[in-house]
Amino acid sequence: MENETALLRKVLTDYAIGVRPSKQVNVTCNMRLENILKLDIVEQTLSVMATLFVTWKDNRLSWNPGKWKGLSVIYPRNIDIWKPVIVHANSAVGISVLGDDSSKMSIPVAVALSGDVFWLAPVYLVSFCTIDVSNFPFDTQTCDIEFSTLMLDENVVSLRHFREDIAMDEFTENGEFVIESTTTLKKDKLQLRTANVKALVFRLVLRRRAMYHIVNLVIPVALLQALGVLAFKIPASCGEKLTFSLTMLLTVTVLMTMVSAIIPTTSLQVSIFSIYLLCGAVASALEVVITVVVLYLHSHGDKQLPAFACFSKQSKVMCSTSISPSLDNTCTTVESLDGCEFLMGQHINPSSKSLKNTEDTKSLNDCEMTGNLKDKTILIINENVISCSNNVNNKQNEFSPKSRTGRTYEEFAKNIDNVCFILFMIVLPCYSFACLFIVVL
Repeated sequence: MENETALLRKVLTDYAIGVRPSKQVNVTCNMRLENILKLDIVEQTLSVMATLFVTWKDNRLSWNPGKWKGLSVIYPRNIDIWKPVIVHANSAVGISVLGDDSSKMSIPVAVALSGDVFWLAPVYLVSFCTIDVSNFPFDTQTCDIEFSTLMLDENVVSLRHFREDIAMDEFTENGEFVIESTTTLKKDKLQLRTANVKALVFRLVLRRRAMYHIVNLVIPVALLQALGVLAFKIPASCGEKLTFSLTMLLTVTVLMTMVSAIIPTTSLQVSIFSIYLLCGAVASALEVVITVVVLYLHSHGDKQLPAFACFSKQSKVMCSTSISPSLDNTCTTVESLDGCEFLMGQHINPSSKSLKNTEDTKSLNDCEMTGNLKDKTILIINENVISCSNNVNNKQNEFSPKSRTGRTYEEFAKNIDNVCFILFMIVLPCYSFACLFIVVL
């Protein structure tokens, strides 16, 4: 122990902390990720706990181990020796210099006999991360953690990567995101007349664990939209038809509010899930409008629609005449018998009318006919009149309210419900699968 203390005193004597060890210092960095604390989608920040492993060479701190009883490593405080100025370049909580925190100044560094310095710097990093929510909740985010020397030129302090990825030996799994890959790269950070500043980038590709959002958002929305279509199958006479449609609309609106609270307020990208919810809200609004129209039509009951109203007094005469042209001839024959009137097979006073059509009844003079001829004529007239009457009755029954299916307000309302049910059952699954297809691609 005394030997190490004496060695520390010797190497630090006349040591200039503010002077770099050489003209160009090569600083190697490696990050060991411990856990992802939070990826804030709204604030677009990534919070992690990590350890930055930094090494460089300082020949002023080397010694001959033979003179110091084989001592090969010493541990001075990091504030007692020169260390590179490394800045968290894309910090979201202000510029922070690595190791400048008073709580970290007492952390020692390891110095080897050759002058190689090893510094393990624990860091809490909050970095800006541009969030792409287009495929939310099936999204993948790429976040960078950047370190630079702030104002020191590449020819003065050169930052280098120790390996091509981030060390994950001590990493604890995150419940919301899974790390798909990590990479490291170097890029230009600042171009000045006097300095060409580079930055080390540690890149993480994070994929969201979508099960939580599937259970709490996607499935409920799909079920609500499927239930909304059933509003067309609720009878209009039921008082809950409109209430049911309004409840579905309000529920989808609440879900839209929940989604908007967990995605960033940006117009650069629009979440496909938000568009899906908007389409669901539009569909629910249409269901409410259609329900109101159906209830209005149903309130008219068995009234016939104006487009099908041909059951007036004039139309009855036209319809009955058109279907039974033999009616006028038959009635003329009945009235042409002088003093005789037959209606529906009944004989009324023979002296009630005069003969009007002598040509048709020449064989019937003053109603003097033989019993056989008279009975035969009565039978023919009866058959014609009955046939005419039946045709008229049939035509009237054809235009009666009971036989005019689909021509009343009530039947028209039912038809609207049936057509809309089929259309919504086709359209809703189609745009749902379209959204899912876009997300998968």
